[in-house]
Amino acid sequence: MNFEDLIRLAATFWIQSFVVLAAGLCGAHRLRRGGALSQMTALRATLLGVVLCAVISVAAASRVESRWNVAMPPPSFSPTFAAPFVRSPVPSSTSIDVPKAVESTTEKVETAPVNATTPTEALLATVVEEQAAPIMTWANVYQFVILVWICGSALCLAWLARCALRLAQIRRSSTRITSGAWHDELESLCSSHNWRRPLLLQGNVQSPLLMGLLRPAIVLPREDQFDEASRRAVLLHEMTHCQRGDLWWMLATRLLCAMLWPQPLLWVLGRQLERVAEDVCDEAVVRNGCDRRDYARCLLDLSERLTMRADERTWAAGVVPRQSSLGARVRRILSETRGASHVSHSVRALIALTTIGAIALAVFLIGVRKRFDAQ
Repeated sequence: MNFEDLIRLAATFWIQSFVVLAAGLCGAHRLRRGGALSQMTALRATLLGVVLCAVISVAAASRVESRWNVAMPPPSFSPTFAAPFVRSPVPSSTSIDVPKAVESTTEKVETAPVNATTPTEALLATVVEEQAAPIMTWANVYQFVILVWICGSALCLAWLARCALRLAQIRRSSTRITSGAWHDELESLCSSHNWRRPLLLQGNVQSPLLMGLLRPAIVLPREDQFDEASRRAVLLHEMTHCQRGDLWWMLATRLLCAMLWPQPLLWVLGRQLERVAEDVCDEAVVRNGCDRRDYARCLLDLSERLTMRADERTWAAGVVPRQSSLGARVRRILSETRGASHVSHSVRALIALTTIGAIALAVFLIGVRKRFDAQ
């Protein structure tokens, strides 16, 4: 793959992913009355659609000709940033008074051989050629864009690696809880719902959180200031994250945002996935017998005392990850509407058809001109 193909592929996928993400976000917004679970299904299908769109675009880059092509300037074409330096000729009608001394000098120069070039004229010709040369071509612009893209992805991946090391350090320094009220409550919940029991740790965290992909662990703050109702609500919330695989979806979203950071709708999708995941867990807590007012009071108390740090929020799922969305969560919890416990087959079929249609529209109808023909 040469440089031109790389530029074309990057521009093509940016446009196609924009179409898929816009369709998915609009669909999830239309499903907001169906509950948080329907919205989460639509958003996850959109994330999978972006990945499938990338795979199909790379595999069919040289085989499929899109119907609508966006033409890009050729790399050899030079954008006009400044006008070239050209000497303006003197009109013949203009009369110039030349002194006699200069006239005599001019006559002497005119009698010189035609092919003779003075040093002044040679220097002037060199300056004109340098000024007339192109200042920058589109190849330089494309190289700069690719360089900025790579540097931005490298910075995002470095931040993710730092956050992962931070969580690994927290897990190593934590102590395992094998008895007490937290242990008994977790045992009761896992046995009644037939859940796989995660590790229960106590470490240097500011808020209860769930971490670990292969070996999930619920990490609690060292200061235990929770009553019985709050303990049950916190454990139910974190166990719902664990059973729904939210950490794996968080991993996929973070990596995609790091690799495709110039796509703004992908960051919107990641934020919406995080918000809807919290709503699904809130509905599960209320559905399992927790009083709405007690649970809302628990969230408000946690937001005042215990908030997650930015590096903890990157790879872990907490009860109150962000204070900015807490007001909307409390209003939804206190409302009398009860979210559905599962997504109907008709909604699943609608989401699947919408995702497939958006991918087909993006891949087979929209693209960037393969050959950079000058317009």
